Formats: sequence, C-alpha cells, structure tokens
Amino acid sequence: MPPEMKAYDDFEDKYHSPGSCLPIAKELTDIVNVGNPIVPELIRRLDNKDRFVSESAQYALALITNKQFSRLSISKWKNWWETHKRKSRVQWLIDDLDCPDFETSKDAAIYLGETGDKKAVSALKAKLNDPQINPELKTYVSEALKNLQKSNR
Repeated sequence: MPPEMKAYDDFEDKYHSPGSCLPIAKELTDIVNVGNPIVPELIRRLDNKDRFVSESAQYALALITNKQFSRLSISKWKNWWETHKRKSRVQWLIDDLDCPDFETSKDAAIYLGETGDKKAVSALKAKLNDPQINPELKTYVSEALKNLQKSNR
C-alpha cells in the first residue's frame, strides 16, 4: 500500500461502521493535503464492494480535484486523471476558476483560498480584474484572495 494512503486508511478505520454517514470535509483534511499522489489509489477504491469505502473515496476525490463525477463513473475518473496528473492541485483549481459552471468556479475559489499557495494569488487577481466575472463569483474570489494574503503574512 502506498504510504500516502495512511491518512485515508486512518479515516476509514475511524468512521467505518454500519449506517455511518460521510463526515464533514474537515475530517478529510489530511487526505486532501496529500493531494495528487493519493488520487490513483482513491480511483482504485471507487469500485470497492464496501459502499463506505467507495463513497469515501469518491468524496475525497471530489474535495481534492473539485470534480463531481459519480463513484460509478470510474472510466471518467481514470480519463480525467490521465489528462491532469501532471498538474498540481492548485493548477486544477486555477483552471476551474474559468469553468462556466458557477458551483465549480466558486468551489475552486474557496479551495484556492484555503491552500495557502502563493501561486494562486496572481490567478485570483486576474479573475478579479476579468470584466466578464459573475458578480457573485467575484465575492468568493475576493474572499479567497484575502484568505491567501492572511496565510502568507
């Protein structure tokens, strides 16, 4: 088992019980922080016969990648990974700022604000200066930029 799976396995051990609900995103922070290296293993776990394992893997993938593919869409996940595996999570999120789907671009802005990664600052500033930006999205982008500037002090 890859060492980056320890956070996922710890999570699985802690929350795996009959009838348990998926925990809130904060419980998956360690998994999300692993980022790219954990993605292939999570994709492999999507077809696990234990529904808790497959749903937890899908949830973690959604948080890491900002993609909302079904856990049953393993081929979509594999194709997405093959196309994007050479980019960082921050770059995935920066790309998603320009997504026509509001929820995707909003979540990308929120996640970028949480990364603490200085590379996101220029992309967020550029998005703020975009004359075509949705006014509601502008609020999220502005807040993300403030969060990044606070974390980089």
